[in-house]
Amino acid sequence: MSDLARHAVEEPRRTEILELLGDAPAGLSAPELAARLELHPNTVRWHLGRLADAGLVASRPVHRGRPGRPRIVYEATGGSAGGADGYRFLAEMLASAVAASGDGEATVERAGRAWGRHLVDGAPPASADSADAAVARIVAVLASHGFAPRRSDDVIEMHHCPFHDLVDTYGRVICGLHRGLLAGALETLDAGVSLQRLEPYPAPGVCRAHLAVD
Repeated sequence: MSDLARHAVEEPRRTEILELLGDAPAGLSAPELAARLELHPNTVRWHLGRLADAGLVASRPVHRGRPGRPRIVYEATGGSAGGADGYRFLAEMLASAVAASGDGEATVERAGRAWGRHLVDGAPPASADSADAAVARIVAVLASHGFAPRRSDDVIEMHHCPFHDLVDTYGRVICGLHRGLLAGALETLDAGVSLQRLEPYPAPGVCRAHLAVD
């Protein structure tokens, strides 16, 4: 087990999560884990993000057979962190290549916008009836991908970055990707809400997305 994996399981709650997932061959969603642990789902998602970073859990969508977002379930990977180390190495190589290109930041922001549109594509019509509904959908998308978001009025705080260990070196690339993702998703929902600015780490471990409501 790598140092990253050992550090991840030092938190007792994460050990409990791994035990629950180990007893659930079909996987469990964050709300299901939260109910069993008597924790808030966003707290569970934050722990799941740390475990995913260490390669100890993986997520997959389960389609419901009806319109709307698929259910995201989490599974234990068997305790090996080698896969995560490999993916982190791949992410670092790709980030360094993009950073070295002349228009790297613009390139990743365009990619982020495309993925943002993809993540909310096919949303039920009611999801974009109001600005509040659109922001709630963005928060749900961020939560399902491990950002541990919390909304306060027109600000979304993200308490976990899935690529936090690359931000110090490749912050412009990583933050550009996230900025594009948020902007693209909000544009697609078309509910009179846009991304005003992304504020990386105004407080330790927290990024803030400032929204503008028409």
